[in-house]
Amino acid sequence: MMTKFALKRKKGVTLIELLIIVVIIAIVGTAGALSFKSGHNTWGNSDKQSETIQNAVVGMEKLEREIKNSPGLTSFSDSAIRFAVLRNDGSGNYVTQYAMAKRNGDYLMYGERPTDSSNEGDWTLNNLAYPVTNLSFSFLKSDGSPAVPGTDGPDTVKSIEIKMTTADGDITIPLKSKAYLVMNSDGVVDAEHFDGTPDPDDTGEHHFDEGEKDTGGVPPPPGSKGDGAGGWSIADYAVYGDTGVIINNSGKVYGSVGTGGATYDSHNSVEVQGYLVARGTLNMNNSGAICGDSVAAAYASPSSVSFANSARANAHFWTRRNINMSNSSWIHGTVYHPSTTSIALSGSSGYDKDVTELTSSPPIPLTPPNWMEKLLPKIPAGDPDALGWDLPPGLDWTTQPFLGGLPGGVNKSYANQSDSLLAGNYGNLTLKNSSNVTILPGTFLNLSLSNSCRLNMSAGDYYFNSISISNSSRVKFDFTAGPIRIFVKTTVNLSNSSSFEYGPGSGTYYGADLLYLEAKGGLTFSNSVQWRGFIYCPNGSVSFSNSTTLAGAVYSKQQVDLSNSTVVTFVPPRYYGKNNSGNLLGSTFYRP
Repeated sequence: MMTKFALKRKKGVTLIELLIIVVIIAIVGTAGALSFKSGHNTWGNSDKQSETIQNAVVGMEKLEREIKNSPGLTSFSDSAIRFAVLRNDGSGNYVTQYAMAKRNGDYLMYGERPTDSSNEGDWTLNNLAYPVTNLSFSFLKSDGSPAVPGTDGPDTVKSIEIKMTTADGDITIPLKSKAYLVMNSDGVVDAEHFDGTPDPDDTGEHHFDEGEKDTGGVPPPPGSKGDGAGGWSIADYAVYGDTGVIINNSGKVYGSVGTGGATYDSHNSVEVQGYLVARGTLNMNNSGAICGDSVAAAYASPSSVSFANSARANAHFWTRRNINMSNSSWIHGTVYHPSTTSIALSGSSGYDKDVTELTSSPPIPLTPPNWMEKLLPKIPAGDPDALGWDLPPGLDWTTQPFLGGLPGGVNKSYANQSDSLLAGNYGNLTLKNSSNVTILPGTFLNLSLSNSCRLNMSAGDYYFNSISISNSSRVKFDFTAGPIRIFVKTTVNLSNSSSFEYGPGSGTYYGADLLYLEAKGGLTFSNSVQWRGFIYCPNGSVSFSNSTTLAGAVYSKQQVDLSNSTVVTFVPPRYYGKNNSGNLLGSTFYRP
C-alpha cells in the first residue's frame, strides 16, 4: 500500500519547480557565456598584442638593416635621419639612392628617392611599423664620443642607436637596437662586401671586411672592424679564446665572439648578440642562439658544425664543413657552403636558404688569401715584452721572484686599519677585516683582499705577482689622471661578491674603456663579481661563473669559459698605437 507521500511524488514536477529549474539553467548559462566571452577576449587581446610587438620588431629590423648597408648619413637629428642606400639597377650595377626615416603620429615612416632633399615635401613616406608611440636616435663618432646633431657633420657618425616604443592598450614595449656604419681611412663611411662589391639591400648579406681599407699606418678607431688588409683586431671582439670558447647555462654575450682554435661550444639557453667566428668545431645545444650578425664557422680541418635541441642562428651562416641539425634547430638566414658538403636535417630542423655554389672565386674564396682568416686576431708568442710594455727599471718578467725582491720590497699587512702608500716597490700587500688602503703606481708581490676591505688605486701602471680578492672586498679605480693598467705575472682570482667602483664618472659602463688587466697565468671570476675593462691572459685560461658580469672585452691565448648567467657586454677599449700618448693597449692588439 502506497503512502500519501509516495502518491504525491508520483504525480510529477509542479509548475513552480519547473520555473525554478528554468531560472537556474538560465543563470548558469549566462555565467558560462560571460566566462567564455571573457576568455575569448583575453585570448584575442593577447594575440593582438603579439601581433603589435611583431609588427614593431619587423619595422625596426628593416630600418636597422638599411642603415647597416648604407654608405653613410646625409642628415641626422634626434627624431629623423636621412642616408644613402645602394640599389641594383637590374643590370648588375649599383646606383645610389637616398632614404628617410622618421615618426609621424603613431607610425614609423620610411621612404626612398633618387636624390637627397632636405624638404620633407619632396619625400613619399610609407608606413613601416604601427603603433609607434616614441622614436629617438642617438649617434656616436669613431672615437666613441657623441655626434651632436647640428654641430657635427653626418660623415662623423660611426654608429646609430635606435630607441622605439610600441604600445597596445595598457601594454608598453620598449625596443632598442644599434647599427654600425663602416668608415674608411679618409673618415668617409663606406660599406662593401668582403669581395669589394657594394652591399645592396636585396642580397641581405652582411659585410665581413668592415675595415678592409688601407689606413696608412694610423691605428683603427675603437670599435672598428680591423686596421686594413690585416682584418679584424682583438678589440673587435667581446670574447675571444684562441683555443676555444665555451658558454653554458644562460650565459649572454652582447658583442662578437671568436675562437681561433678547437671549439665553440654553447649549451642551455646561451645567447650571442653579434658576430660569431669559430675557426674550429661549432656545437650549439639546448636553445642556444646567435641573435646578432653573420656567422663564420668550422672551416679549419678537422672541424664540424652541430645544431641540436632548438639551437638557432638568426643570421647568415658560412662554413666549409658538413652541418648536422636536429630537434627543431634552425638557421634563419642563408647557409653558404661548398657544394662538396651537406646539411643533414632531422626532427623539424631547417634553414631559410641554401647556397652551394661556393668555389675558389668570389664571393667567398676558399683558397688563400682566406677572408675568414682575416677575422681572427693573432698575438705574437713570447713574453709580454713583445707587446711593447715598458717595465720599470730592474724588472724582468723572467726574474724569480718577479716582484718584491727588489730593494725596498717590504711586506705590508693590515687588519681593520687605514693607510696610504707612496709610489715604490713593495712585497706582499694584505688587507683584512674592513681595512682601507690607498696605493699609487708601483710594484708589489702578492695582493690579497678579504672580509670587506677597501683598496683605492689611481691612474698609472701596477705590477703584481698574483691577485686574490674575496668576501665583499672593494676596489676603487680613479681615472682622473688617465687610464689604469694592471700587470700580473701569475693568476687573478676574484670571488664572493667582490665589487669595484669606477670613478669619478657616471654612466653604466664608465671606466670600461680605461682599465686594462693582464694576467699571464690565467683568471677566475666567480659569484656575482662585476668587472669593467679589457682583460688579456697570454698564457692561461679565463673562467667567469655564477652571475659574473663583464663590461668591456676578454681575450685569452687559451680557453674562455662563461657559465651560470654570466653576462658580457662589449665596450671597445680606448687605445692608440704603440709609442703614442694615452696608450691603453699595445700596438699588437690590432692585426699588423
